[in-house]
Amino acid sequence: MKRINLFLIGVLFMSINLNGHEYNYEVKSDFNLTLWNHAAFRVVFDQHTFNTTSQFGLQNIKHGNHQLQVLQLIPNKHGHGFLKKVLYKGVIKIPKNATVQAVVTPHRKLNIKVVKNDHHHYSQEHQQGCGFQNGYSCSCNNDNWNESYGFDDPFVNNEPCIMSEHDFNQLYDLIDRSSFDDTKLTIAKQAIAMNFFNTHQIASLMSLFSFDSKKVQLAKVAYPKVVDQHNYYKVSQHFTFNSTIHELTNYIQQYG
Repeated sequence: MKRINLFLIGVLFMSINLNGHEYNYEVKSDFNLTLWNHAAFRVVFDQHTFNTTSQFGLQNIKHGNHQLQVLQLIPNKHGHGFLKKVLYKGVIKIPKNATVQAVVTPHRKLNIKVVKNDHHHYSQEHQQGCGFQNGYSCSCNNDNWNESYGFDDPFVNNEPCIMSEHDFNQLYDLIDRSSFDDTKLTIAKQAIAMNFFNTHQIASLMSLFSFDSKKVQLAKVAYPKVVDQHNYYKVSQHFTFNSTIHELTNYIQQYG
């Protein structure tokens, strides 16, 4: 009789907890990612590197902030392995019990759509306000939407990421080992097309060239990919002739 009573008490206790939602479990979320052009890419998520894919998906992710890098590895035309192209680097905040669908844009930002796991969008007003009805086109910041659902702006640290010190040193050595300015410029252009830099890095590369004509070509090509353009006047110290300084200055003025 005592065993039956204990059993009934246990069942009653479980019933009260379930009805009152006092049971404790962790609701996790999913994350899906593609590129704007559906090309293949590689993801580093919380320092874990995943295989190259064109459609990335993770399930059962704990909610909160997560580090995200999206990369492409481009074969170096001159050998020496690959050049790393950083398509996105930042922090994304995953809400609880949701599916986060993201697309990396050509401008190194994330278009993101958050859907509850019951397949309803968090906010229809937010969806319409961002200018999309279907698909991924939401890259705005809506403070009310973020506050309502208990998480911050998901577009954190969304600025372009410059080439890492390790990768830059490899690029510098590769250019330095080249004998002719034409070859050096070709290698530099290839790297610049796929990465962002700061003024100091470009000035360092310019120091490897012998002639002003090639230095100014490098400076012109690099200018749109420099994250601190307000410092770009500093590259002028590597020119021999004042006429080359004026040439770059005129280019920058026309570019702006």
